[in-house]
Amino acid sequence: GRGRIDLVSDFAVQAAYGTVVRLYGVPGPTELPPTPPGPSYWREHQADVPRQWIEAVQGLRDPGLTAMQAWSVILAASLVSNFQNQALLVQGAKYAASRMQMQISKQLDHARAANLTTPSNLVEAFVLNRARPEIVALYPQETAEAQYYSDVSALALELVSTTLAAPPTAFGSLMTTVLKFRIDLAALLPELKPGGLPRLIYEAERLNPVLAL
Repeated sequence: GRGRIDLVSDFAVQAAYGTVVRLYGVPGPTELPPTPPGPSYWREHQADVPRQWIEAVQGLRDPGLTAMQAWSVILAASLVSNFQNQALLVQGAKYAASRMQMQISKQLDHARAANLTTPSNLVEAFVLNRARPEIVALYPQETAEAQYYSDVSALALELVSTTLAAPPTAFGSLMTTVLKFRIDLAALLPELKPGGLPRLIYEAERLNPVLAL
């Protein structure tokens, strides 16, 4: 009930963060930002884990990963489970969204200032796509640049936060179910037919739902 850290999910989040950094082109900050005022469990994410456990996982020492994961969790909690629209959770989500958008805008600015010819990540692809005729036609000339990058920032915010919140949570649910029912995953995976892995994830989430509500 104290929201203790789920090590399975936090191991999985490193793979998700690698996708965010390398494929999307949106690394987190180099230093941890101050924690906003809010419910105590926002600050207890790592509090109940022995220090040596955290230090044994290299990615968890990365302030960029830690910050981006925390912001994503706050955003997901507000969007998915805040059915009572509690003010503290809304306040935290606004803070998290603004911080994450600062990181996205910073990477967009870097990409716009570079002399790009071929994109190496999603952010750079958005910048290069700005000049495409079909994109130019979508935006009125007087507000084109600002509106385009505002839309890009909003899309990237949703993509980054969802990537850092949903796959690690689903992986944690799957592994918890595998352990609970003593499933030999190494023997099961080679036997799955096409479409079997998504079904396995679905059944794990059904049997052990992340959001019981």
